[in-house]
Amino acid sequence: MLAYGSSPSHLRAMKRILQIGTGKVYGYETDTIPSWEAALAEWDNHGREILF
Repeated sequence: MLAYGSSPSHLRAMKRILQIGTGKVYGYETDTIPSWEAALAEWDNHGREILF
C-alpha cells in the first residue's frame, strides 16, 4: 500500500477526486490486512471529509 501511495495510479485517482468535488480519506498502518467490513468501518468512523 505504501508503494501505491506514490504510484501514477494514485496520482490519477487524487486528480479525479477534484472533478468529483467531495470525498473522504483515511489512512493507517497495520501489520494485517483488514476485512472489507473492518476497513469500511475504520474509513466511516475516522475518515476525513474533503470538500473542493
